[in-house]
Amino acid sequence: MKYKSLNQFASVLIFTFVLSTFFNTHSVQAQTSGFNPQAHDPLSVPEMIKMSLRSSVHHHQALLNAPIYRINAELDLDLKIYRGQLLLEYTNIERDTLKQLNFLLYPNSKELSSKSERRLLITQAKVNGQPIKYDRLASEVLVLPLPNELQPGQKAQIELSFKGSLFALEPQMKITEFKLEDLLQTLVHQHQPKGGYGVFSFGEQIASMALWYPILVAYDDQGWDVTPSEHIGDRSYFDVAHFDVTLSTASDALVATTGIEIENRRRGMLREARYIASGVREFSIQASKDYTMESAQYGDITVKSYVTRRYQENNRPALEEAISAIKSFEEFFGPYPYKELEIAESPLIGGAGGVEFPGLITIASMIYDSAQGLGQLRQNSKQTQAKSSRYGHHQGSSHANTQSIAQDFMQESRDFVIAHEVAHQWWNAVVGSDSRRHPFVDEALANYSAAAHFARTRGPAATQRQIDMMMRLNYHLARLTGMKDQAVDQSTSAFAGLLDYGAIVYGKGALFFWHLRQVLGEFALHNALAQYYQKHTFRVATGKDLREALIINPQRRVEIENITKRWLDETHGDDDIEAVSLYRTMKIMMGDMALAQLDPELRRWLNHRGVDALADLVEYALRTGKLDKENIDYEALTALLGDLMAEDPEVARWARVASRVLMNPNAEPSDLLKEAGRELKREDPKTALILESAGLLLDALMMEDPKPRAKPAQPQPKLQRSPQRSPQQTP
Repeated sequence: MKYKSLNQFASVLIFTFVLSTFFNTHSVQAQTSGFNPQAHDPLSVPEMIKMSLRSSVHHHQALLNAPIYRINAELDLDLKIYRGQLLLEYTNIERDTLKQLNFLLYPNSKELSSKSERRLLITQAKVNGQPIKYDRLASEVLVLPLPNELQPGQKAQIELSFKGSLFALEPQMKITEFKLEDLLQTLVHQHQPKGGYGVFSFGEQIASMALWYPILVAYDDQGWDVTPSEHIGDRSYFDVAHFDVTLSTASDALVATTGIEIENRRRGMLREARYIASGVREFSIQASKDYTMESAQYGDITVKSYVTRRYQENNRPALEEAISAIKSFEEFFGPYPYKELEIAESPLIGGAGGVEFPGLITIASMIYDSAQGLGQLRQNSKQTQAKSSRYGHHQGSSHANTQSIAQDFMQESRDFVIAHEVAHQWWNAVVGSDSRRHPFVDEALANYSAAAHFARTRGPAATQRQIDMMMRLNYHLARLTGMKDQAVDQSTSAFAGLLDYGAIVYGKGALFFWHLRQVLGEFALHNALAQYYQKHTFRVATGKDLREALIINPQRRVEIENITKRWLDETHGDDDIEAVSLYRTMKIMMGDMALAQLDPELRRWLNHRGVDALADLVEYALRTGKLDKENIDYEALTALLGDLMAEDPEVARWARVASRVLMNPNAEPSDLLKEAGRELKREDPKTALILESAGLLLDALMMEDPKPRAKPAQPQPKLQRSPQRSPQQTP
């Protein structure tokens, strides 16, 4: 590791010393004796498979030589620290001879730690019982040199001791406390506080522990996947493995994990539990002293929901939605392989509504808060309405009904997020993929799957609302803010920000599958995806694998390839994705019943054809810097202007200003500003000057670069002919 200065090196040493001293002084280890990953009798792979997996996958070939992680860890929820030991039994299943192993240390990534911090310290390393030299201040990747090269088929045992400290999140606001700018930041995924998505953190009395231990990164045709974490999308991807994890923590805490619990015993003030998980790509933990839990059975699958006390009324709906989604996806794509699925509330940040892990999904506290918080608003509104009625006032009824419909929509959206995360058990946990190089393979498919589940269980109206809000609106909102249409099948690093990523991958990408459903039919598409699921169970699929799987009918190969290319590789989103109008968006958010409760005059204006025409005009102008003169609905705009002018003299005044500009066929958006300035010149010279200057500035910004003058042709000396290059080949 390189350091830019001695000060930086010294600060790392000081931080390491302080953290180590803190652990030695305060660790819960002092309360126990015997800290050994083999404290229990080790289970064989067949035993682990039988305990944690359903019988349909007990003999799957991909599980035979998968790595085995045996971890013993202790978590102190009060101090927000943990320590552990890992014994990894690894078989080289690659074609290459390995000289080193690479482990991801996610807590040391730049989104969680500064240059002088190490949230995950490796305190000891051995290979086959032999101590190994390594970088004790390793940041995001630990490179572990092997004493002897590991040939294909050979085995190695790696022992790692580690200590960690959770990232502390700032207190979150409730949905009812949000200001407009906060809501907009969340809507467009622009709020990116330090801490990533909050998957490794402590906040709202919840410990979220994803990628909390040293985990072997994937090895593929490009070698070890050691690319640094991006602020967009998943942090890495992994091959399937087996886990035998023993965790000690406070006896009054509830713990949700990957896998199943097979032992649980009290040890003084601590509770020690043992968990087994086979055929999973990572092992995640959610723990809180404030959790409540409910469980239910779906056949031989146990489903559990963990929610903090303030949101506990979400427990039962979350369980019911998860079970309903499992039923849909088993019907569509194939059997769920694990014996348990757990849903846990987590204080996610960075615009994440939920995050998936094998056998465990986390749902953002904000999602539960929005579904429940509007219910509290509705209750308050009812109380206000009752109080008003005692004094003869009745104007609160329409407001209460509007909030009732809004709450229904938010609860519906909560269920869509749960369905999306459950779908990831098929598209990410069981069928793995490199979600940084080809994020559409799991994210777009999970979003489509949630919509298909809604179509099966909620009907066309609810499905259309979620498609509009979770897919179409994502795309058009990003276009409105200046994003250019992009290809769906590209890496996360190709996207400028979370808004673009969400619009293209979650929006346009999911709509691709929905369009294919309309072309091929639901049964044919799901049959193709079921075969894809079966073929790549417990393996890693590529974007090419998914594209090929969609060609279920060879006679339609060219047609399907053209559709796939148009949606995934080209930029036809503006033509293919139906716009979402202002009135339609309000209908999505509130529903017809709520709109019926609005003031009739307001409803009249919202439903005015000219409002949508004006919105289209403004959206196009903001996005392109030009007026869409060929497609302006002059009739609708004229009707709107006429109606507005009849309502209010001041509106009539500004309508005349706008009409003077629109009547000029060569008008530009900047002309509206300049004309408004001229209108105000007498009564408000200062504002008039600002408006006219803004118009001139907009002209300058939109001005095209002048073309360089052509130089007179000069006689060229004759040269020996060399092979010609195409423009793409020019160095």
